Amino acid sequence: MAHLINGPTREGIRRNYAGGALSCNQLLDLLEFKVQYRCLRARNVLANILANYRHRNLRAHNENSRDRTRHYTIYASGHRGIHLRLDANRTIFRIETEDGKRDLGTVAPWIPPGA
Repeated sequence: MAHLINGPTREGIRRNYAGGALSCNQLLDLLEFKVQYRCLRARNVLANILANYRHRNLRAHNENSRDRTRHYTIYASGHRGIHLRLDANRTIFRIETEDGKRDLGTVAPWIPPGA
């Protein structure tokens, strides 16, 4: 199922693309069609970062990963690297900071769903 990114955010992502092995169109395809439902909040946070900051995208790799999980790394100016972790079907199952200490889009456990 597609979870499309709205038009202005999509254009901001394209406008701020600074290059890299993962093209902007490939990145948008991943973020819209290859992301697990539980990662949608993190995907939206990432989309807003990419729409507002210059970013470059690295190819999928598993080097320098604590758990050897295949992932893409995205560098946005003003932010640490962001990892898009992939499962065996090449679907994003986690979006986190490069040091692995924080998932994007997480909310405090006392906040109810949909808030």
